[in-house]
Amino acid sequence: MSPPGPEDTTKSRHDGPNKKFKPSSVSFSDPKALVTFIIGPEGHTTEFIVHKEVAYHHSKVFEAAFNSQLVEGSTQTYRLADTSESAFKFMMQWLYSQKFNLLHHDPSHEVDTNTEGKDCSQDMYLTELWVLGDRFGMPALQNAVLDSMQSIVDHHRGYLPLCTYSYIYDNTTDGSLLRQYVVSSYYKQCNSGSIRRHRRWIPYEMLVDISDNLFPKKKYSIYTFDVEDFYVEDHDH
Repeated sequence: MSPPGPEDTTKSRHDGPNKKFKPSSVSFSDPKALVTFIIGPEGHTTEFIVHKEVAYHHSKVFEAAFNSQLVEGSTQTYRLADTSESAFKFMMQWLYSQKFNLLHHDPSHEVDTNTEGKDCSQDMYLTELWVLGDRFGMPALQNAVLDSMQSIVDHHRGYLPLCTYSYIYDNTTDGSLLRQYVVSSYYKQCNSGSIRRHRRWIPYEMLVDISDNLFPKKKYSIYTFDVEDFYVEDHDH
C-alpha cells in the first residue's frame, strides 16, 4: 500500500489525539512548575523540590492532592512526617531515572550482615519505599523496589534481611504482596533450625503465614504417627 499523497484525506491511526495515549516520559512543558515535599518529623525535616509534571506522571494521588482545595493544593507542599529522608532519596532517584543507586552496584562494596549496618539500613529504606508506593498508588515503583530487593537477595543473602520483617508486617495488611514475597523468600531458604534462630525477628503474623506454606491445605491428611512416639522415656522399666 502506497503512502498517502498530498491530497489524501484518509487519517492514519497515528493522526489526531488519542484519549488513551499517555506519554512514556515527562515532557517538561512547564519546567518552572515545582512542588515541595517536606520529609521527616517536626524539627527534623528535609525539603525535596520536584517538578510538578514528574510528580503527576508517576502518581494520580499526588496530582489530585496538588490540584485540590486542601493544604497541599494551596501551598503546593506535601508533608510526610512518617517518612525517612533516606527512603525519599530513593524515591527521588526513581522519579527521575526509574533506577536506584544500591550498595552492591559498587564492585568494591563488602556486604555488612550486621543488623545495624549499611546494608540492612538500605533494605529498610527500600521496604519503606514499597509502602510509600502502595500509599500513593505507584505500582511501577513498588515493582522496581521488589526487583531491587530480589537483586540484593540474589547477590548475598538468600532472603530479605531479618531487620525488615517487623516493619513490613506493621505497615501492610493481610494478603499484601510484599508479605507474600518476604514469606516466599524466607521459606525458600529456611531450614529446620531457621525459625528458632530467627524467632526474635519474625512477627507472629509472619509465623502464621510461614505455617501456611509449611502445611498447605489438603482435603485429607496423609501424616500419621504412633502415640508411643511421644512417650516420656522411663528408665526404670
